[in-house]
Amino acid sequence: MKNSILGLLGGVVLSIATIFSTSPTPLVHSPSTFARIDLMVMSPDCLMFAPYWVTEVQRRYSDAVVVIVHGLGTPQGEWVMFPFGSTGVSVDLFVENLRNIHPTRRIVLVTCNPDGIECKLPGVTYATKNVLLVPRAAQSGIFTSVFTGDTVADEIAEFVENP
Repeated sequence: MKNSILGLLGGVVLSIATIFSTSPTPLVHSPSTFARIDLMVMSPDCLMFAPYWVTEVQRRYSDAVVVIVHGLGTPQGEWVMFPFGSTGVSVDLFVENLRNIHPTRRIVLVTCNPDGIECKLPGVTYATKNVLLVPRAAQSGIFTSVFTGDTVADEIAEFVENP
């Protein structure tokens, strides 16, 4: 299972440098500050919304690996993600493998966690509820969310940050 997770990791990292020019809202960092945000979109239906979350993550971090993928809790109390429509991968196992590739970088999981399952791994930022595809700062017109309140996370400030 470990090799299959590493295979997933190896094939899906996109350099965010190509997204900088199409970012939907201005970058938070000054031009003299380079933000290194790497992006892994592992649920293809989320790809078009990825630049919005990159901009949102930049509000808090200048060096991070952002993972966008569908997720949920199991009846056994485990938080799982579904990269590329798989049957489910343990979030903890995935993060442990990703940490081997990026030992010092912040890992930001833009992944639904409706059961609020705690991730105890260091250097991880994650939500403890469902995550909207479009963050609040980018919502307007057609993207305005009908979901509000405590049931959804739609900005990075609502995510838990593990030291």
